[in-house]
Amino acid sequence: MAQTGGSWEVELQGQFSGISATSFEVKQSGQLGYTHGSSHTGLIDLSDEVFILILRRLDPTSLLRLGRTCRTLFRVCSCNSLWTRHFQTSFGVRFATASCSMSAKSAFRLIFMWRTLFRNLHCNRSLQEELFAEVPLPPHKYWIQWLVLEETVPLPSVELPCADIERLWGIEKAVLNCQVQDKVDEEGTVLKFEWKKLYSLALESHGSIAKVFHHVLNRQQSNDHCELEAMFGQYTQYRFQWLFTYWLFRQPVPFDRQLRAIYLQWQNPCAQKVAGWGGTSCDVRYLASLHHITTDFWRGMLARGDETVGIQTLENYFSMCKSLLAWILGRDWGRLKRQKVYKDTLDGVYLLLGREMQEAVVGHERFWQVAKVQMARVCTLEETAVNYVNWKMIETLPYYKQPAWRLDACPAEPVGLAVPPLWPAALPGGGERCGAAVCSGQPRPLLQPVLWFSARCPTSLASSLTH
Repeated sequence: MAQTGGSWEVELQGQFSGISATSFEVKQSGQLGYTHGSSHTGLIDLSDEVFILILRRLDPTSLLRLGRTCRTLFRVCSCNSLWTRHFQTSFGVRFATASCSMSAKSAFRLIFMWRTLFRNLHCNRSLQEELFAEVPLPPHKYWIQWLVLEETVPLPSVELPCADIERLWGIEKAVLNCQVQDKVDEEGTVLKFEWKKLYSLALESHGSIAKVFHHVLNRQQSNDHCELEAMFGQYTQYRFQWLFTYWLFRQPVPFDRQLRAIYLQWQNPCAQKVAGWGGTSCDVRYLASLHHITTDFWRGMLARGDETVGIQTLENYFSMCKSLLAWILGRDWGRLKRQKVYKDTLDGVYLLLGREMQEAVVGHERFWQVAKVQMARVCTLEETAVNYVNWKMIETLPYYKQPAWRLDACPAEPVGLAVPPLWPAALPGGGERCGAAVCSGQPRPLLQPVLWFSARCPTSLASSLTH
């Protein structure tokens, strides 16, 4: 347990002594119902070494939540020694408490809010209005101060007085003099620079990116950040809807038509709600409900709520849909069979990868691998059903669209489909060891290939399923 260095213990030991005193007072007063022989044990009863080890393993979000539980833990979770590590890990910059006038926790919070908003500027209209409202003039100085941290800024060249550039970027006048033909003597002299050029001049003047961060934080300490906090709260609430809308309607011209065609393929959408694609009359919520995966993203259920990773999964999924559609349209099938194979295959892909998509990003190759196996399964059922009437009846059974096997381990023996134990007994002709009948006239078990078929794809179908 002795893994903690002196820098951790110096700051945290004082807080832990307060925790121990608080714990003793609470137990003596009986506020938590302590009795003789009681086994109640909480965080305040842990040893200092164990407590420090737990705090070191918490991510920033968990650390903030822990600090909101009580005043004592708030003081402990606000220690600079905890947040300097998160600051360096998240932003790649070492935080020095000696050169920065604000605490590491406050600095992390402000930088995290700004970086999150600026990273998603393309879909954040509120921040766009703040930065682009007065173009070609620069935005408000509060937002310029945050833009000092960014190397690439999607704004025209900035024109500001020399004194403002010195204060905002922290660039010495001698460095500015080297960039202009005439000496800068008057404070009212207006200079014009590219944002990237000012960023490099700031690095040259300060000596490191860490000092640029410290300069910006020292300048922002006395400012009111209510607008930044409100904008971040709005983004947190609507980030999935904003990012989905941008992804669906703001693709480049050649890809926009392809995405629209694939997205609406065989969906039979309401013409009134889809009219004016990308316009004000288009119902985005309705469009999100057309697919299972887009519904999950709209609700924040993909990639553990990470909108950036979730949108990557969304892109990979519809890239797979494009490949699947191209393969199906190349077959000599009727329209009904094409539509049914396409939609049933996508249902199988979602059922098999639904939980995996909720945890992490799923790539195109993974989607396409699962789609090939699921399509082979659907085609096998279609061949067994012989006609569309039997196929429609098979579709109503509970095991039709459930995963039949694991893709990472295809056994030699046929693998049975997962059937809930109560379903076969509840249906006509069903039992514990056989499926339900497909004909209500005279109960009989379903054909053997429909219930139990090999995990191997048919030879003719597997050979034509190429990348």
